[in-house]
Amino acid sequence: MKKWSLIIIGLLLFIQYSFGGKVTWLQYFYAIKQIFPDEKQVSILIPKQVMEAEQKDIRRAAAITKFTVKLFPVEDTRDIGTKVKMVKKKSILIIYDDTMFRNKSSMLYILSRANERELMVVTSSEEYGEKGAFLTLCKKDDKKLKIVVNLKFKPELAAKFTPEFQQKLGITQVLQ
Repeated sequence: MKKWSLIIIGLLLFIQYSFGGKVTWLQYFYAIKQIFPDEKQVSILIPKQVMEAEQKDIRRAAAITKFTVKLFPVEDTRDIGTKVKMVKKKSILIIYDDTMFRNKSSMLYILSRANERELMVVTSSEEYGEKGAFLTLCKKDDKKLKIVVNLKFKPELAAKFTPEFQQKLGITQVLQ
């Protein structure tokens, strides 16, 4: 049964990879599940105005990967700090790709608060990855998925990222 589940997930990822222009929720959750197989919950920092449109896809991907998802809708940049403080310590936080979260001050604020709370930040923004996000999944113009793991702030996880594991997950780059 587990083998069929993995085949179905792989097929869905291939279809979405081939035809999609942005990183899908299933791609996020699949990568997280591969890196942290015991993790049961992820949190998502998401603009309030897009939350309703994204909920169906989030629920579907969460059901496939067996994640419980906690959404933190943000109305404006003044609301970011309150929402990040509400995320459970030592958990996984996905930052939705939106201009509200991509401006430099918001980015640095989110990453500093995440570091204080020992959150694993996952994003589709290369800028976040360069500044300290743990996992970056992004698509380039050729729609090829690029996965970057940043171990600069989590060196204790380096042993997990063997060449075999990197190849299995399709990790493009590991920053140390």
